[in-house]
Amino acid sequence: DADARVLNGAGEPVVAGLFAVGGTAASLFPRTGPASGAALGSALVDAHRAVLTIADDGVGDPPAKG
Repeated sequence: DADARVLNGAGEPVVAGLFAVGGTAASLFPRTGPASGAALGSALVDAHRAVLTIADDGVGDPPAKG
């Protein structure tokens, strides 16, 4: 999705907290590669979105002590 979550065919998360970026998620340049920096830039933008989502969702936060 737009926040880099890995989704199944129904559009639901495959595993909570599973994200994919860059060519692993989807390539901006299928079957071609204009330059390695272009793919890296795309991966960095996707990773930034994923990190923001993780921070907002609290994924990976330690359990609350109670």
